[in-house]
Amino acid sequence: MKNDDREPKTITCAVRLDLPLYQRLRDTSKKTHQNMSDILRLGLIKQLDETRKQFLIEEIANEKLESELAQVQKLKGELQDLIKKHA
Repeated sequence: MKNDDREPKTITCAVRLDLPLYQRLRDTSKKTHQNMSDILRLGLIKQLDETRKQFLIEEIANEKLESELAQVQKLKGELQDLIKKHA
């Protein structure tokens, strides 16, 4: 197995930053002794993880609501049947 096969593939892409954000990134890089790519990568991972977490929370909440609605509809049908029997 070649050494390259074990290394994750990386892609270089251009990111447009406004000057104040770039300066903050550069200053943070200097203060933390991390390269700017690592800081950007970590920030992206954090944002993507948070977005996925929010999506999953919403999806679970929607599934719970759908389940509760189905239960209410079932109970409504049962009540309507009881009302018809006693009418």
